Amino acid sequence: METYTGTYQSEGREPHPVSIALLNNKIEISWLEDQLQKILYWPIDKLKIENNIVHYPGWPMQQLVPHQHAFIDQLKKQIKKDQHSFLHKLLGTQTMRLVKFVGVILVFLYLLFFVVVPAVAGNLAKRVSPAYEIQVGNDIYNQLTAGMNVNEAATETIMRFFQQLNIESVYPIEVTVVKGEILNAFALPGGHIIVYDEMLKEMDDVATLAALLAHEFMHIEKRHTTRSIFRQFSAAIVLYFIVGDMGSIGGVLLNRAEQLKNLSYSRSYEKEADLLGLQLIEKRGIGSHGFIDLFQLLKNSMRVSVSEWASSHPDIDRRIHYIRENAGRQTGKVEPGIRETFQQLKKEL
Repeated sequence: METYTGTYQSEGREPHPVSIALLNNKIEISWLEDQLQKILYWPIDKLKIENNIVHYPGWPMQQLVPHQHAFIDQLKKQIKKDQHSFLHKLLGTQTMRLVKFVGVILVFLYLLFFVVVPAVAGNLAKRVSPAYEIQVGNDIYNQLTAGMNVNEAATETIMRFFQQLNIESVYPIEVTVVKGEILNAFALPGGHIIVYDEMLKEMDDVATLAALLAHEFMHIEKRHTTRSIFRQFSAAIVLYFIVGDMGSIGGVLLNRAEQLKNLSYSRSYEKEADLLGLQLIEKRGIGSHGFIDLFQLLKNSMRVSVSEWASSHPDIDRRIHYIRENAGRQTGKVEPGIRETFQQLKKEL
């Protein structure tokens, strides 16, 4: 036990030197008086410190002036520590145990619903068959497009454009052009890609459209869309999956179909779709500038109008950077007639 020195004064008496010791929850003040040792104990929770003088309230008024500043520092630390345990003293041991138990339960529930269940749902998506994805995707597509104005001529032409990219897939890819004054495109489970004509109007080059379609295609091909949907609506999906009610899972997705227009993907999904999409178009002789132009278009549009695609696909500068780092590996030739198809599409908007 470390001891210090100081000067003690009680109201109505002369100050005199004392020895001081800091104990667990009190300080000990001792001195010799008439060859007898006198000892005082001050509870730490009663003390006040002003200008490095320790005051003990009550009658008679008492104060202590420590000679070493280190004592004041140690005392302040002890007071702060005791204040942290004030709730424990106020509520009592049993109540604090209950509070701690409830806190553990709340943390457990948070981790369960916001970490464990979404992760389980994401893994369950891997077990869903392509046939089920196609079925659910078709149902969602029919529900969404019932309230949209589909440009039939542009849809036929953009499908021809996609077919000229010669992209193979287990999914029957269908690209649809809809009218709307927003810049947006999104993929649905099982093969549907919906593109707003406002986005196509802003494009001036074949490579930009190829980049957009390659990106959305990779979300479908790598099941990003299905896995992200399962994570977003995880609680209900995990429950229905456990009881084997796959039909109700489709119902959950249909009830939230409008939210899928602006489905957000994780950074890892976005990067994978970008880089695999880049490889896909480069193998067809289309340059990486398609992705850079697409991202620049979206970045510029955010300054002057609503861009749903950009808001659900953030970090555009970072994505431009890694596209440039991985660019320059064209290994194929541009399909004959694809430029003419693009020009035809532009006329039909």
